[in-house]
Amino acid sequence: MLRPYGKCALWILVWLLTRALIIAQVGFWLPAGPEYQDVNSYEGWSSWIANTHILPQEDTWQYPPGAAFLMLIPRIGGGSYGISFVVLMLVFDLVGFWLMTRLAREEQRDTGVWIWLLAMPLLFFLPVLRFDLAPTVIAVAALVVMHRRPHWFGALAGLGGMLKVWPIFVLFGEWDRKRLLRSAGAAMAVIALIFATSEIAFSGSFRFLTNQGDRGLQIEAVAATPWEMRQVITGKEPPIAQRFGTNEIASGLADNVGKALDFVALAIFGIAAFWWWQRDASIAIGLAVWRSGSAPGVTLHQDGSVNSPESYSRTASDV
Repeated sequence: MLRPYGKCALWILVWLLTRALIIAQVGFWLPAGPEYQDVNSYEGWSSWIANTHILPQEDTWQYPPGAAFLMLIPRIGGGSYGISFVVLMLVFDLVGFWLMTRLAREEQRDTGVWIWLLAMPLLFFLPVLRFDLAPTVIAVAALVVMHRRPHWFGALAGLGGMLKVWPIFVLFGEWDRKRLLRSAGAAMAVIALIFATSEIAFSGSFRFLTNQGDRGLQIEAVAATPWEMRQVITGKEPPIAQRFGTNEIASGLADNVGKALDFVALAIFGIAAFWWWQRDASIAIGLAVWRSGSAPGVTLHQDGSVNSPESYSRTASDV
């Protein structure tokens, strides 16, 4: 059995090796250069925001206004946007790794550390070419201070929710109603501050709500399985259309399924909120965190009309 310092050294070594593997897959050393994929879109959006002071108007912009500030960070310094973005995601990843090691020391259980270290490379280069790591790490930070610092817990949940909406659901992890009210107040304060700052710096802060509501059924969504199964059985490919920056199934039935899943997500949220309010306040900490925080988040993630490979980084953090 490794001593604490030996185990920490092993974790650091594994982090360096696995992250080197991720970076190698980006292709920095290939003759044709790296393929940045979505980072090219982020760079275009950041250029538009910096020059026009307006959030992107096209339907592919589906993020809360906090994402705009995040995408502007790699522009600082004037170097390569792609390299700066990858470095920024590695910094978030390193912070997430540190948070996991802290939790491991407190709980005397290192499963989360190993999942963080070994599950991330399974996503190939996606963790450093998407910005999903940022809200994921912020959500993990919120869970670290949960029950102990309600204002910090709420502020971090609100901050994560302003990058991508889902981190706000970590508030369900707090079972004490008084602490939850303080946490929710801090979350709302951070959300209001970011919206106000965004409206002053840019315009169009609420446009992402309309774009999100117009989305159909993404081909990677769990609900698209029947179309995938039909292709396996009959060989007939489902009709695919490039909409809202992703591949969606282009059929009336698929669009109706996507709309229905929006109502399912709202129902799940309502049921989770009702259950939270009615349950016994003496639930054990670990069970409450899993049921109240992770379970609704994972359920909403899997039952939604939108799903993508990089989003499994947040699912791994819930586990």
